[in-house]
Amino acid sequence: MENPLKPVFILIDKNKTDLDKSFEFLFLLRTAGLFARTDFFQAVDSINPSYYVGKGKLFEIKAAKEKSDTFPNVFFPGKIEHLVLNFDVNPLQKKNIEQITGLKVIDYTSLILLIFEMNAHSKEAILQVEIAKYQYLKNQLMDGHASYAQTRGGSVRSKGVGEKQIELDRRTLSLLIKAKEKELEEIKQERRTMRVKRIKSGIPNIVVIGYTNAGKSTLMNLLLDYSKSKDNKQVYVQDELFATLETSTRLISSYRYPRFLLTDTVGFIDGLPSTLVKAFRSTLEEINEADLLIHVVDISQPYYEEHIEVTNDILKRLKVKDIPMIYLYNKVDKLRDGIPFLPSDNELYTSLIDEEDVTSVLDFIFSYLCKDWIKKEVLFPYEKNFAKFLSDNYVVKYKEKESGYQCSVYLNPRTLFNYEFLLK
Repeated sequence: MENPLKPVFILIDKNKTDLDKSFEFLFLLRTAGLFARTDFFQAVDSINPSYYVGKGKLFEIKAAKEKSDTFPNVFFPGKIEHLVLNFDVNPLQKKNIEQITGLKVIDYTSLILLIFEMNAHSKEAILQVEIAKYQYLKNQLMDGHASYAQTRGGSVRSKGVGEKQIELDRRTLSLLIKAKEKELEEIKQERRTMRVKRIKSGIPNIVVIGYTNAGKSTLMNLLLDYSKSKDNKQVYVQDELFATLETSTRLISSYRYPRFLLTDTVGFIDGLPSTLVKAFRSTLEEINEADLLIHVVDISQPYYEEHIEVTNDILKRLKVKDIPMIYLYNKVDKLRDGIPFLPSDNELYTSLIDEEDVTSVLDFIFSYLCKDWIKKEVLFPYEKNFAKFLSDNYVVKYKEKESGYQCSVYLNPRTLFNYEFLLK
C-alpha cells in the first residue's frame, strides 16, 4: 500500500504565478509526496527584507496552524508541519517565517532539490544532486552571514561565535563538494570516452530535450519498441515531474532507416536552480555533441510557449549553439480547439501513441538530419553487404536490377569511406 501524501500549507506569491501555472506548483508538491491542505496567497509588490511577505499574512498562517492542531481534519489526517513556498527566501527570512508560523519552511529551490534527491538512482545522478544540495546550503550560509551582519549593524570583520561557525560550515561544505566533484569527474571521463567512441563509429547522435513531463521518455520507448534490437532497455516513464534524472542513450535500429543513437536528457522547468544546471552540466554535455536536437513540447499545456523559452534559455546557459533542432509538438490528441498554428518545416504535430506516430516521427527526423548528407542514385552490387549499407545510410527507396540494387540514397558523410566504390 502506498504511503498517503503528507499535508502541508502552501504560500503563493501571486505575482510569480497565476491559476494555470499554480497547477504546475501543485504537481511539484504531489511529486514530492506532499499535498496542499490550505492555500495562502499574497501579491508581493515589494519584498519585505525580514519576512518576504507581509507580517500579517504570517500571523494568519500561524492561526490556521494552531486551529489545525486543535481541530484536525478527519478527511485529511496528519499534522501540518511544513509551509511550502512558490518562491525562494534567504536564511534570515526563512528563520523569521518559521519563528512566527511554527512551521518548517520549504522554499521553491528546496522543493525541486527534494524531488531530484528522491528520483536520483544512478551513482552519477546521486552525486550531481548531492553537489547541487551542498552548493545550495553553502550559498544559504553566505546569504545568512550577510543578512545577520546587516540586521545587527556590525562589521563582517568582527566575527562572533555565530560567524565563526558559519565559516567552519562553509569550509566543511566546500570540502564535501570537492570530494563529490572528484568522484563525478571519474564518471565524466568514462562518459567522454564513450562519446569519442560513438563519434568515431559514424552513427548519428540525436538528443531529446524539453520541459519536464513533455513526453521525451515516451518518445524513446516508442522508438525502442519499433527498433529491430530486442536488447534495448526501456527508460522509466511516469506522469510526474522529473520522473527520471538519468541520461540514457540507446541504439535505434529500424527497418528502412539508418541506425542512430538516441539520448534522453533530464527535463527542464521554469526556475530550475543554477546549482542543478551546474551539477548536471556533465550529463548535459551530451547535448553539445548532438547531430540533431529533438525539442519535445507538450502542446496541450497553456504555457507551452513559455516552456519552449525556458528550454532554449537553459540551452544558452549551456552554450549550446549551431546544432540543428526540430520541434515535436506532442499530445496533440488532447487539444480541444485544434492545432494553434501551421507547422514550419522543422516542426511536427504528434501524439506519440501508436506505430503510425513513430513512422511519421522517423520520416521527419531523417528528412531533417540528412539535409547535408550526399544524395545520390547508386547501383549497389549484390556481392557487397547491403544490410550494412542500409544501416549506415538513409536509403529512401531501392529496387532489384540485374547486377545489384538500384538505390535512391542519402550517404552518411561519416561512413562514406566504406562506400567510395559507389562514387567512382
